[in-house]
Amino acid sequence: MSTLEECETRWKHEYLKQLFAQDEIAGQGYHLQMVELFAEYDPSGLQPFLRASERYPLDQAPSCLVFRALGL
Repeated sequence: MSTLEECETRWKHEYLKQLFAQDEIAGQGYHLQMVELFAEYDPSGLQPFLRASERYPLDQAPSCLVFRALGL
């Protein structure tokens, strides 16, 4: 997924969202980034993602959401 690192964040969000829908484990290394991308591009999808995924670091997810809410 090295190409994924270089793509625009909106497209990265869409790709990772579809990947997660097909196979949660395939994109597990990107789950914290997905929390950030959902917060930015699809806030209504964030809660279902958080409920469905057990692969994002719980200690880091709340802080990234707070920073996003504050625009930092």
